[in-house]
Amino acid sequence: MPSRPVEVLVAVCRVTGATGATPYARNCTVTRTGAGEYSITIGQSLDANECILNVQSETEDVVAFVGHTSDTVKTVSGRATTGVGATAADIDFTFTAVQVAYGNK
Repeated sequence: MPSRPVEVLVAVCRVTGATGATPYARNCTVTRTGAGEYSITIGQSLDANECILNVQSETEDVVAFVGHTSDTVKTVSGRATTGVGATAADIDFTFTAVQVAYGNK
């Protein structure tokens, strides 16, 4: 039987942008490093080739980007979609990290 991908939720959090507070966090910690910039440290090593990172903006007129900084640190950035240029903006968001592995199921 061919290998099929298996997905495992590794970390999830909900973040209040202005403070970086996490009303809910599982297997991760969040630090607000500046306006619209957040560092998320997850409790498990995830290589960029074996994970899916998702960030969902909950703030109107602000778009969210997520990046792989290292195997345990991911970065979320908020950018305003109004006005001139993509200026940094605090953002309320939900973040998830999913590990993708292959196995015979």
